[in-house]
Amino acid sequence: MTQAVEPADCSLVGTAADLYLFLWNRVGTERLRVDGDPAVLGLWRELARIT
Repeated sequence: MTQAVEPADCSLVGTAADLYLFLWNRVGTERLRVDGDPAVLGLWRELARIT
């Protein structure tokens, strides 16, 4: 059985180190490539809490 794969609304591409720093709000998106809808990233940053 094959499942259809939907494209992501937004994805980030960068080094593991830069993605980690971004996750902890240590750097912005200037070190990353943002593919897709940047509004989705803004919503995620507004609502997601990493503790």
